[in-house]
Amino acid sequence: MRESISITTIFQIFILFVLLFTAIMCLTINNSNAFGVKDSIVNAIEALDGNYLDGADLNEEIVQVIQETSYRTSGKCPDDYDGFDRAGNSVGSNSSDAAVCIKEVDVTGGIDEALSGFAQDDFVDGKYYSVVLFFQLDIPVFKQIFNFQTKGETRIIYNTIDDINDEIKVGANDDLPDSPYDNKGNLDSREPTRGDDSNVNNPVRNPGVSSSGGGTTTQEPEEEEEETSTLSTCDFSDLGIDETLKNMGGVAFFNEEIYSTDGSSVIGTATAGVKFKIQGEVNNRWAIDYNNGEICGLVDTANMGINLKDYIPEASYNITNASSSIFRTGGESITGLTGRKLYSDEFNDFVPCTYSFAKVVKVAAQKAVDGGDRLVIYEAYRPNSVTTYAYDQFTRFLRTRPDLNYYVNTTFLTNNFVASNFLSQYGSVHNRGCAVDVQLASGMDGLVMHELSVAAARYQTNNLPSVQKLTNYFLSAGAKSISSEWWHFEGTCTIYDNADIWSAV
Repeated sequence: MRESISITTIFQIFILFVLLFTAIMCLTINNSNAFGVKDSIVNAIEALDGNYLDGADLNEEIVQVIQETSYRTSGKCPDDYDGFDRAGNSVGSNSSDAAVCIKEVDVTGGIDEALSGFAQDDFVDGKYYSVVLFFQLDIPVFKQIFNFQTKGETRIIYNTIDDINDEIKVGANDDLPDSPYDNKGNLDSREPTRGDDSNVNNPVRNPGVSSSGGGTTTQEPEEEEEETSTLSTCDFSDLGIDETLKNMGGVAFFNEEIYSTDGSSVIGTATAGVKFKIQGEVNNRWAIDYNNGEICGLVDTANMGINLKDYIPEASYNITNASSSIFRTGGESITGLTGRKLYSDEFNDFVPCTYSFAKVVKVAAQKAVDGGDRLVIYEAYRPNSVTTYAYDQFTRFLRTRPDLNYYVNTTFLTNNFVASNFLSQYGSVHNRGCAVDVQLASGMDGLVMHELSVAAARYQTNNLPSVQKLTNYFLSAGAKSISSEWWHFEGTCTIYDNADIWSAV
């Protein structure tokens, strides 16, 4: 009897040990999973400059981070945090269905007020974002026993560009406020010399901008011959369409249905990446000639791109990524990226951009003309596979060059940056056709397009007259700028996913 009891006891201890070991392993795995997702969300928020909300819900870039993992745990958010479920939908403060919790913390608020009278307005607004995720202690049979939290914080994100935007008035001659961080973070710790190719091996400078010694002379990029448009056989005369866009190029970023002219039925599909001719506009739809009159119908414009070359003849175009990429960092070529053809040949005569943002760019282009300038557009839509490829090549190169990495993943600036501020890791507004990289044909005071380092950051370029003019043209047209790149402007997107057409990588 004693032996029987002893064996039973040992068996019970063994079972208990197995349960505890399993629980510890589950806890470790759950913690590791939540920790990794938390870090990815922190990185995504930093890459988005703190713009983690899309209305009341979570930004789609962050939702994508969550949904690409096996993270499934939820809980109740701490006080003062915004809660979101796994699909990115906002949840109530008392809900236990939050998959992620985020809180914005103002770290500079009140400093100007406290120093009022001798240092007022000298401080740039800065915020960081606290992120909370959940992981569980599970025991087989008993299931969830405890729910734990893992917390992370972003770096401080300084809102320098928003402060500048608030100061800008409509008009080409308005001045931007002086930067409180003059000449910080220059690549050689002194006033940078820009536009001198003499010390760069195999330089890939801005085509259309030639330089000699330390000075620059500029010439406008060569204009391409206008393509002769073929006449359409489609007849939309009964619709009373606006023919302003007649015979301009259009393309679907995703497969989209083509509707009959009365809108009652689907008569075909506009395949992603297949170009067509726009014949006019009616009731927020395009009337299109698809495949040389094979299908004549209407399409919703939300997921469509218009050819900027057709729509904005006021600008010039120099799509370097369709021939030889000029991306570099610290003035040096990036292995596997600089000089590489990234886009297919379609970009030679077609520069896609969403119609909604193209309208903004057109206004900016006209403002430039009115100011005696001309825009040179280097990039609009960027295939998503190019974004992934470029980021991988960029970060791989930086790991071999800590001297250059120092000026990309910065720790020495008040407004720090990371690699994804210069080339997006998770997807860019370029991938949705809602951004342009652009300069003035008259030159940019020696600045270099697609220089991926703090040399391009606005905190030290905003005082240049050319940047002031370019920024005024776009912000007064309704576009937004970003803190890391003087050449980048973007707008509200009608496309809610990253497209991938016409990639050469």
